Amino acid sequence: MVAAEEALNVLSKSDIAELKAYTKPPALVELALAGVMTALRRPPSWEEAKRALSEASFLERLLQYDKDALSDTLLKSLARFTSDPNFTPEVVGRVSGAARGLCMWVRAICVYGGVARDIAPRRARLAGAQSALAAKQASLADGQAALAGALSAVAVLREEYERQMGQKRALEAELANLRAKLARAERLMTGFKSERLRWEDAATQLEAALVAVPGDAAVASTFLSYAGPFPADFRVTLADAWHGQMTALGIPVSSGGVKLASQLADAAQVQAWHLQGLPEDSFSVDNAIMVSRCQRWPLLVDPQGQAMQWLKQRDAAAGLLVVDAHAHDLLLQLEVGITGGTPVILQDADEAFDPGLGPLLARAYMTRGRTRTLRLRSREVEVAPGFRLAITTRLSNPVFTAEVAGQSDLTVTVTAGQRLQGELEDQVLTLLAGAHGSLLEDSSLIDTLDVSKATWESTHASLQATDITMRKVEAVAAQYRPAAVRAAGLYFVLAALDQCVSHFRGVPLRLQGTG
Repeated sequence: MVAAEEALNVLSKSDIAELKAYTKPPALVELALAGVMTALRRPPSWEEAKRALSEASFLERLLQYDKDALSDTLLKSLARFTSDPNFTPEVVGRVSGAARGLCMWVRAICVYGGVARDIAPRRARLAGAQSALAAKQASLADGQAALAGALSAVAVLREEYERQMGQKRALEAELANLRAKLARAERLMTGFKSERLRWEDAATQLEAALVAVPGDAAVASTFLSYAGPFPADFRVTLADAWHGQMTALGIPVSSGGVKLASQLADAAQVQAWHLQGLPEDSFSVDNAIMVSRCQRWPLLVDPQGQAMQWLKQRDAAAGLLVVDAHAHDLLLQLEVGITGGTPVILQDADEAFDPGLGPLLARAYMTRGRTRTLRLRSREVEVAPGFRLAITTRLSNPVFTAEVAGQSDLTVTVTAGQRLQGELEDQVLTLLAGAHGSLLEDSSLIDTLDVSKATWESTHASLQATDITMRKVEAVAAQYRPAAVRAAGLYFVLAALDQCVSHFRGVPLRLQGTG
């Protein structure tokens, strides 16, 4: 039936006009329209069919046809058409597409009517069953109403039960929370009892040291700027003089003189330098701080190559570039380091420098927006972040021009546990300072603090054991230090003799007792 209605829906006014235009239609077209007229209870003549086709509501009447009102008499009349072997959509469609849709419609309502007639007894039985169902449903509704009343009473009782149980669970949860807070409080009190004393002592020391910060900063900056070219004993003399000047001027300074290692570096950094090859004497540590903190490029007098060894270890991870001061492509190699943002060591420098290095030594940068540039000879190159320069010379007693000395910081040759200990102390303080709300409600914070404190205690114990071992090693080394001092003196005497001998080569020597 759906296919027949779809066939009717595709019929257009032109299709209807085509059918009306027939004066003497083909037999199959006339047969299809006769079937339609019979279904509409109208005379099955061509004239009546043409009148029906002229009606504007013709197709609508077919689509709205009451299929359930088909009588047995009408079905028998329609059977005369459907029993005709030529009355099929395929055969009629060869003559007219419009007549094909009408043929499908007639056959569809005949099939529908036959099926409806067969299921009529079943429909009657269905109506009886539905009536009985309605009676049963009414009885069910009465039972459900009674059940609803009982369930309502049960719901009231259940609600009261749930309320009481909720109060019980809330009290149990509050009790568990209070017990957890008590346990955390005990852990905090136990874990940080000793830390509190240490932090209070540290705070007191820092408050006392804070008064001397301006004076210490002035002396340290002066030391960084001017003490580089001098040996250790003269540096001590200068530092004592500056320290006395600050005291005379009434500016507070720390007792004990200039201590760059504690003022401008921490123990972990100094230990890392030692692991990178820096000698462990205080003179070398001061030199390393000057190299790391100076505002000009450091110029290191390094006859034994100790500074070179340390710088290579320190800057290896940053892509260090070592350039020979006498290389024919010196400026080109320097440009690679400048534009690449890598540390550069200019090794084996003489007392005189290539004039083309003037802007580099003077750090004569030009700024354009966020970009810094530098002129090397006739080329202007961009200075990438991360670039830094260190200059070394193997000359034992070089004499540099005032210009070179003014453009550089002249300096003579210059661990994991301590770093971890400092990091853990900072981590604990950061966790405590950054905690939001009550500390007792943050179990993860307490656990992290416990782990950090346990690790710190383990590291601290290990460092104490290491310190004891280092003191023993230092005590043994002190026994050999006098011999080392004499050996060092002999070494420098021999080095100086080598230079003296070069002046007397070719001069005959007169030995005592010879003619």
